[in-house]
Amino acid sequence: KMKTIPAAYPDGTDCVFLQAPGLGKQSTEAIQRGLQALPASTKRLDVAESGLGQLGPGWLSHLSELRVLNLEFNKLQKLEGGAFQGLSKLKVLWVTGNHYTLEDGAATFKRMDGSKNMITTVDKDA
Repeated sequence: KMKTIPAAYPDGTDCVFLQAPGLGKQSTEAIQRGLQALPASTKRLDVAESGLGQLGPGWLSHLSELRVLNLEFNKLQKLEGGAFQGLSKLKVLWVTGNHYTLEDGAATFKRMDGSKNMITTVDKDA
């Protein structure tokens, strides 16, 4: 079973699936380093059911080709400002099954399924 995020990927990798509950048990620094090691060519990233408790600002900013991001069934409670910085091609964001709720002044989405969530904050700059 995967316990850490890989530090290297084959050239041209465009789909990355990191579904492993133990990933969320890593230190914040290890998770950040692992996500920042993802290849810039990544178009689809799936980290569902990985136990992630946060997604920090800029951790994915190098993924300019990312179109699909699956964060379902993690332990996210806050999506910080800059969490989606640089993801201008992102079309699909799955966050079902986390622990958030939308508050006044939070980021707005054209379409977002907020079912089964309790995230306490979605920063307006996320």
